[in-house]
Amino acid sequence: MTNVLSALKKILYTPSSNVFIQLFRNFFVGIAAFIVDFTLQYVLVDLCGMHYLIAQAISHVTGGLVNYLMSLFWVFDKKPQKRVYMHFIYFSIIGAVGLGINTFIIWLFTSIIGWYHMYSKIIATIVVFLFNFFARKYLLFK
Repeated sequence: MTNVLSALKKILYTPSSNVFIQLFRNFFVGIAAFIVDFTLQYVLVDLCGMHYLIAQAISHVTGGLVNYLMSLFWVFDKKPQKRVYMHFIYFSIIGAVGLGINTFIIWLFTSIIGWYHMYSKIIATIVVFLFNFFARKYLLFK
């Protein structure tokens, strides 16, 4: 039992440079950010009547903020070497590229292929999740 608790502590709490532990943690960070992003988009489009591309930009940025804070304090063992505000700017640039990818995929699957916007968002989220993790891992938290 002690070995299991020790392993859980290492995976969940101990700072780690192990890419598999970071990816594991990032998966849960991604789930939290996805819940914020997905819920906000649904509310803005389906309950408030906002255009799906405007809503997805708002929800993506909000989810990105959740992702940033959780990544900074839990996922990556390396803290910003630069001033935190500069680190956040670089993180935001990666997020903006992710937003562009996200918007393109949602537009493609919704406007061109004809899918429901929330199904398109699932595909976009998977692609952007992987892009964001590796871009942040190798450009920001190296």
